[in-house]
Amino acid sequence: MKGRRLRAPALVAVIAVISAAVPFAAAAGSSAARITIALPDSGTVGRTVVLRGRVTHPPSDSTMDLERRGAGGRWTVLAGGGIVHGRFAIRWKPRTASFLMIRVVLVRHARTIAATQTKSLLIGAAPVYCAAPSPPGNLPEGDGYIVGGVYNVGGPAPGITVCQGQANTVTVTGVTGATVA
Repeated sequence: MKGRRLRAPALVAVIAVISAAVPFAAAAGSSAARITIALPDSGTVGRTVVLRGRVTHPPSDSTMDLERRGAGGRWTVLAGGGIVHGRFAIRWKPRTASFLMIRVVLVRHARTIAATQTKSLLIGAAPVYCAAPSPPGNLPEGDGYIVGGVYNVGGPAPGITVCQGQANTVTVTGVTGATVA
């Protein structure tokens, strides 16, 4: 082709072939896909977080991922889910207490098509429940016993649930306010 000039129809054909080879470049920048979801502010170790949302105009065979921003600003996938009729659900069970920066992304062939804004997520410690006491030996018929615990609940976000771990006294009163037991 040295010294020859392309005529207009040949140039158009070359441009068409080049643009057909990179459909995701244009889609990623001007995607009509939009994600609608309410991301949580907090979670608890060991309790499944279910993120439900919608996505408009998802490309075929695309999926949804929950990602966290790690060291150096890199995104790591925590969990993923499929899309059915524009709806999705992502299930994730946190394993450690931490503070995360998260987002939900629409992905096709390992490329991000659309993403939500980044949001902070605080994962609190797992609840610590009181150990169940041994049941009393022989109870007279009609008698019973109460099993429970006293918990410290709350504290700084996302809060805690911890057994106090000490002996307590339970007083049972009747409707008149008199002590029954």
